[in-house]
Amino acid sequence: MRYYWILEDGADVSVSERTLPTGCIQLVFHRGKRLLLVGKKESQPQAFICGQCLNFSDVMSAGKIEMITVVFQPYAARAILQLPLKFFYGELIAVDAIADLELSILSRKVIEADDHETCIRLIEQFLIHRLYRFEGYEYNLKRISAVLHQINEQAKTNISELSETACLSSKQFNRIFLDYVGATPKEFLGVKTIGFRV
Repeated sequence: MRYYWILEDGADVSVSERTLPTGCIQLVFHRGKRLLLVGKKESQPQAFICGQCLNFSDVMSAGKIEMITVVFQPYAARAILQLPLKFFYGELIAVDAIADLELSILSRKVIEADDHETCIRLIEQFLIHRLYRFEGYEYNLKRISAVLHQINEQAKTNISELSETACLSSKQFNRIFLDYVGATPKEFLGVKTIGFRV
């Protein structure tokens, strides 16, 4: 996990914000009113996975907002969600649509919890439990971690160099990177160029 962030706003007036791509998959819980997706004219789900995206999106709040967001390291959500992250690309997928009973139970507990500390404790228990079950994938996790380290350390790099770092053919590297990070290496490098350190 990279970090948590909490948003609270009790303003009666609508506030509009622009969100930018971060290079990280996020797990979001709305404990108050949900944000409105301006372009789609619909509210975000109560609890959802925010996949990799390449473009900004505009959101609007109205009423009491209370959000808790878990921001994963770019390669780590694969271990927790136990699904290829390519399925979340460019999407906000409701937790209840994933058919993951443990995650659905967690979202209900977080939404009903009394305070933020309880929410964080519940989330961390869930994350630790999931990590114990993530076996057999560590070798690819290490490869992708090494690739992301190279992306951060080198101002300019290319996909051929990154596939060599991962000790994979170009085709294998693209497939595994997409499954673990949720975007192709080329798309991810595009997000990196906007200045976000992953």
